Amino acid sequence: MKKALLYFVIFLALYLGACALFFSGLILYAYMAGVPSDPLLDAPWVEEVGLFLAFASILAYFIRRPEVRRMLTVRTGNMGTTCALAAVAALCLVFIESPIINALGLEDVDKDTQDSMTNSALSLLTGCAFAPFVEEMVFRGAITSSLLAWRRNVVVALAAPSLLFAVAHLYFALTPFYFAFGLIAGWFVIRTGSLWPSVVFHATNNILCAATDYINACIPKMDESTETAVSWAFAAASAIGFTACIMVLNRKTKAEKFVSYK
Repeated sequence: MKKALLYFVIFLALYLGACALFFSGLILYAYMAGVPSDPLLDAPWVEEVGLFLAFASILAYFIRRPEVRRMLTVRTGNMGTTCALAAVAALCLVFIESPIINALGLEDVDKDTQDSMTNSALSLLTGCAFAPFVEEMVFRGAITSSLLAWRRNVVVALAAPSLLFAVAHLYFALTPFYFAFGLIAGWFVIRTGSLWPSVVFHATNNILCAATDYINACIPKMDESTETAVSWAFAAASAIGFTACIMVLNRKTKAEKFVSYK
């Protein structure tokens, strides 16, 4: 447990430390150049570069952890099918979440999380590929594996990283959704012993969230009651599809041995 908490602290320290160093460097540059620092810090690219560097520093540390490298190199005969099922499950999850979030009045909070990802190439690369890969290495890789090594309790190994994952996003109104997302991603990892299905699951979810505006633009305009009914119908169909993905994955991996964390 101590090792899992240490990994979480290291994750936060690297994230905040890299951002602090980057912004401090910009302020120092502005001072040396004799120009105001505020316009420089307010430039859109600054946040994007800072976020990329933060995740790069986290990657540089956690990619060297033996438990993470082991989970990245695990291969099974069903890996391709498992990753495809993870992608389909992510698609289903988006349709399931949408009406629930709207019904709870959290659409503005959810939109804020989507608006944090701009349309620049670097922002899309970070949000849709780089960040999901790094976050899965930390939460479903290093933290989950350390918990399983400490005590082979699947409930703890699923719940604790999922809670830390939810807290790390700082959108507390959406904590139950992030927690549920972490449980699903963690189940993929524990069931297969590999990080790749959860990476595909996470990346697909982020790609779909980034494409929300484009998807909405392609949907014909409907009145509010009709739109609500359609969204709940999609949610019901998606729940069936999601359940089918889990059942197929469970059948295809039931003979696989979990990766050894000891």
